[in-house]
Amino acid sequence: MRSTNPAAWLNCSTSLALPIARVNHRSQVRGTRTGNAIQEWQMHVTGRCHCGNIAYEAEVDPDDVSICHCSDCQMLSGSPYRVSVRASAETFQWNSGKVKSYVKTAASGARRAHTFCPNCGTPIHSSDARSPSTYSLRVGCLDQRADLPPRRQRWCISAVPWSTDLTRIPQLERQ
Repeated sequence: MRSTNPAAWLNCSTSLALPIARVNHRSQVRGTRTGNAIQEWQMHVTGRCHCGNIAYEAEVDPDDVSICHCSDCQMLSGSPYRVSVRASAETFQWNSGKVKSYVKTAASGARRAHTFCPNCGTPIHSSDARSPSTYSLRVGCLDQRADLPPRRQRWCISAVPWSTDLTRIPQLERQ
């Protein structure tokens, strides 16, 4: 049963059993420093679709990776949640291929363009449909996905109850 306390919704269940460690040193990470405090991290990422038709690159903040449990993300990803990281439109660059897009209108009236590979259907990103200033990159398509653990969860009120604790489910290294 879902809690009626809105503060609990923001928390989801914090037992997703995902590592919340600093970015692995194998990745190219740049940051600006003021004294010993890091103000902004930027990581160069490369991504592609499953069939290889689409390729792209961008700069992202590894601390900006989030899980979204909203019903739209569940439906559009075919999964109980979607993991994304924002990239500035200034740093995003297509390297090959042409994507198709689907424009979804939210309950708020906001129009979001969701792009995907026309050959294999891999979701690539979403953005404002008219004039994107950022792109929400799908972490599963990034070559550096292992170095981008989620930092927050959103729309926890819509979370599929079993999806927030995967620690008790038996694990196999391969199928």
